Amino acid sequence: MWSERSPRSGLLGAIPSAVAATLSGRGARSRAAVIGRIALSPDGDSPRVACLCAGFYHAEFVGHGGHAAMPHTTVDPFMCVAAALQGLQTVISRNLAPVEAGVVSTTFVHGGSAYNIIPGRVELGGTIRSLSKEGYRFLHEKVEAVLRGAAALGGCSVNATLSSIEEDCLTAAVTPPGAPGPCTFPPTVNAEADSRGSGLTRGLTPH
Repeated sequence: MWSERSPRSGLLGAIPSAVAATLSGRGARSRAAVIGRIALSPDGDSPRVACLCAGFYHAEFVGHGGHAAMPHTTVDPFMCVAAALQGLQTVISRNLAPVEAGVVSTTFVHGGSAYNIIPGRVELGGTIRSLSKEGYRFLHEKVEAVLRGAAALGGCSVNATLSSIEEDCLTAAVTPPGAPGPCTFPPTVNAEADSRGSGLTRGLTPH
């Protein structure tokens, strides 16, 4: 339902649509309604995160390419990427409790251009999201460890770039238009007095 990002709005593209959907009555008070990045309290008693902090990760795995008829003469970067993809799936499922929240999404894999050639390098990238800066730091550490571990497992080298939670895109002099930028968008949390759905468009403050 929600697009991950738009060319103009970066990681925050779904916010206007989500706010409109919430105010039109789609989020019933009888249950917690989580739509994209919008989280509403079922009873309105506590402030809720309206927008998770978000950043990018990107990795280029470098091996040694060669002909597909002689894979034993290569260091196949696809094997490193395969290990990374599997490991990234466990960052949330094996490190966060069921009541905690975080998102790690791999959104692209690029590599190779011929049917009979194993490429020398393959890249992948995606996004990291968390409810808090502390949570983002934890996920950042885990994602980087997975990327470097996958490279070591497959005999590749890796050039990994991850956005830093210590650099705020909202206060940066120039916000980078694409990934992987050096900064992250901080979490946006409703002020306590405006934590009900009707106050979602008021009191939004970055934390």
